[in-house]
Amino acid sequence: MKAKTKKWMWLGALGVLLVALSTGWYLYNKGPLDVRNARGISIEAEALYRAYVTDSTSAGKLYDKKILSVSGVVESVSSNAQDEQVVLLRAGAPGSFVNCSLDETVSVKAGDRVVLKGICSGMGEGDLEMGIAGDVYLGRVIMLN
Repeated sequence: MKAKTKKWMWLGALGVLLVALSTGWYLYNKGPLDVRNARGISIEAEALYRAYVTDSTSAGKLYDKKILSVSGVVESVSSNAQDEQVVLLRAGAPGSFVNCSLDETVSVKAGDRVVLKGICSGMGEGDLEMGIAGDVYLGRVIMLN
């Protein structure tokens, strides 16, 4: 192999390595999404749930890992194992909910109409044998109203 060809191969490999390292450094230091100041896709809780039940693949492409502003009626408020406040929004069908894990404690009660903004992580499986429908999950949620 000619010396000139080897030189260009080494320079190309070095260039690829620098781009990979730069990209990795950027992604490592980028930090988490700022849910509060980011723009969210506005949708009703029932429409979001229906989208996942109708065609989970298409809904996943539209909503998974995206920031959503979901409006709906509160079914219940509780706490999870991480001691985060969890708000269930009614999703139309009995036993179907949009499950929202809040970053901050808010004062809401069953029957309140709210708008919550968070990152969608898709729909859980539920348990067909027990007749339990899967929920659509939102994480890092804040309350807008």
